[in-house]
Amino acid sequence: MDDLQTLTEACEPTTFGLGQRDVLDEEYRKAGKMEKNKFSTNLDVTHLGILDRVRTQLLEGKEEKKYVKAELTHFVGTPCSDPSLSSSPLRTTAEWTFNSAALTQGKAAPSIAYIAFYSDVDHEVSLVTSGYRVTLTYNLFLDAKHGQSLPSTIKLWILESPTTWVDLSRATVDDLQTLSDACEPATFGLGQRDVLDEDYRKAGKMDKNNFSINLDLVQMGIVDRIRVQLLEGADEKKYVKAELYKLNVYGKGSFFKSHKDTPRGNTMFGSLVIVFPTPHDGGALKLSHDRAEWTFDSAALTRDEPTPSIVYIAFYSDVDHEVALVTSGHRVTLTYNLFLDPIPGKIVPSSVVPVAPDDSLLRDALKVALDDPSFLPDGCYLGFGLSFKYPISQVEEESSTDTQVLKGSDAMIFRVLKDLSLSPSLNAIYDISSYGEDIMVPSDHLFLSGDIDDEHIDNYLRRYHKGKIIQQFDKRRGNHNLSSNSIVWATPLTRHSLFGSFYTAYGNEPTTGRTYANLCIAVRVGPFGDRFDQRSDKEAMDLDEL
Repeated sequence: MDDLQTLTEACEPTTFGLGQRDVLDEEYRKAGKMEKNKFSTNLDVTHLGILDRVRTQLLEGKEEKKYVKAELTHFVGTPCSDPSLSSSPLRTTAEWTFNSAALTQGKAAPSIAYIAFYSDVDHEVSLVTSGYRVTLTYNLFLDAKHGQSLPSTIKLWILESPTTWVDLSRATVDDLQTLSDACEPATFGLGQRDVLDEDYRKAGKMDKNNFSINLDLVQMGIVDRIRVQLLEGADEKKYVKAELYKLNVYGKGSFFKSHKDTPRGNTMFGSLVIVFPTPHDGGALKLSHDRAEWTFDSAALTRDEPTPSIVYIAFYSDVDHEVALVTSGHRVTLTYNLFLDPIPGKIVPSSVVPVAPDDSLLRDALKVALDDPSFLPDGCYLGFGLSFKYPISQVEEESSTDTQVLKGSDAMIFRVLKDLSLSPSLNAIYDISSYGEDIMVPSDHLFLSGDIDDEHIDNYLRRYHKGKIIQQFDKRRGNHNLSSNSIVWATPLTRHSLFGSFYTAYGNEPTTGRTYANLCIAVRVGPFGDRFDQRSDKEAMDLDEL
């Protein structure tokens, strides 16, 4: 409190704008302020991703292609840090309340909260009844100096003939035929091989070293949008590198059946496809994941634009996708592989963590369940099937209790469980019994293949891979079926991270076998009254070995 009092005393009374004048009237506004040239802060709204979110949420139409510049104006300290009833109602024909006190208090780690709104929105700050409400205010500008819209002419040079280039914003039929003729038949990845099979994929391709193009994804803001939309949790602080892979031309009769993209490295997490405004019909990109389906109809999207425009889509590597039959014209695309950049920009201050709005929904629901004495009354494991697929080689390299490999909703679940003072871990459930018992192994002790010295794989997993017998919850018997080594699935196991393990067992006689396992998140939940002081299995076993 002394810090906040010192800060308040360093401020001067706050004015407000009335016409062309700054007016001091404490009947209308009572607060302290400090001009931006009187203080400094290590908060960088660009590298925190806040500006990306502002641009994505507030800009529409032609302005979506522009950049946002945030100019710090002043600091405001409103006395009278526990702003228990301070909120900012926003008024148009609708009303909203941004309750900063509720958003910033009760978090596991100190967090900021922020809101951006248009200049014509009426807003007020409610009476602060205790503590200090401390804010930074930024003016937001459309930035004409950074970034650029789509070039008026999209020039693609065919390097085998340096004088030959195609304007992909206004390509003629002859231009597109020239481009198509310069391509070679497109292959696809099958295991570790590139396969040519025109019954599965029929298209033309040009490798990146055979052409050049005047598109800059960073300057156009595409990479920023990908980072905001696809990265979550710890990955939000990282940067995305888009690496040009190849150009494809889908002429009449071309298609590509359902497939997943081949990972091109451990840090690759997705793909970006850019479709140019070349006349074509058909060729929609159909995506599916976890029983949900989407259709990205590039022909319709580019046709409906009043001026030549590209359309693009980015998606995770484990999403199935196919290109429907092109019935006329030429569908021209660029594909980029997306990587988490191992050389990030400025580090986010460790004391400032952006509030993740999606986390609160799961956190609140779990907290209600854990506060209910009828929910897992004697304690057991709570399990979560994964929504995404992960390379097993990458999973093995990380600690099961502090993994960075998870993404999307999987990362959110892991993060929320930690926020609730639980100890989640990434595990594999080995299906080795038909009696409702399986073996749970930490992800950093996986068994993938090899010779074992016991004819029973379950014994081997327990002895050498820190395996633990778990019992599947039987819904028919309810809580009466639960024991400390039971597991209840909050979300069911999926096949996204299913893998097989091959082995030769040397017991009385050599035998070969195969077992399957699913990756999952598991957390030990204590009995009612002692929910949160539960160590993960890995932590418990590591302590036992000391």
